[in-house]
Amino acid sequence: MALMQGFCVPLSADPGQRIEFRTSTTADSYTVTFLRFRNANPDEVDAEDIWNSRELTEEPLLDSFVLPGSNQPAHTPNESCLDWAIAFFFDVPGDWTSGMYAAKCADDEGALFYIFFIVNPNPDGRKNILVLSNTNTWNAYNDMGGYSRYETSTQSGAPGAASYNFTYYRPNASLFDPSVHDGEQSPLSPWRTPEYNVPYQS
Repeated sequence: MALMQGFCVPLSADPGQRIEFRTSTTADSYTVTFLRFRNANPDEVDAEDIWNSRELTEEPLLDSFVLPGSNQPAHTPNESCLDWAIAFFFDVPGDWTSGMYAAKCADDEGALFYIFFIVNPNPDGRKNILVLSNTNTWNAYNDMGGYSRYETSTQSGAPGAASYNFTYYRPNASLFDPSVHDGEQSPLSPWRTPEYNVPYQS
């Protein structure tokens, strides 16, 4: 199976701002679908779903599109992946509300990867409460390249694994498991309902 990966710059953007996406896969092509994460219907969520952080649902927002695949060079966690070719750009629509979004990339060999990003609140519509996403924690636990911040060179077998330097410019497969949506943010999921519509920022 191909290894589908990707990341975006910046990780969070204002409505109207452009985001660039860089991807890597050994497959010939892949499909991109932009989506937003919302709470599932309470009538369809049980205690087991909540325990396993599966109370979120994907809401596709735009038509999917297909792009040719391209395999990019590997890097260690302290090396930026900005040498990867830009696969596509996206201008955040002005009417998108603040929240948690992703570009869902599925290649033609069955590999799947969520490129997570945050839409910041509109500067003209600030509210009294702001949810700050824990991006530093996400980066610290990211083991893309062989090790995370919490591993040592002995544990991972990778030279220099005790480094304190970790770039944000790399894929983060641990950030979004397709079967368990954003477990670390799940305690904040009540704020993602339309009646609250509390803004997010990173």
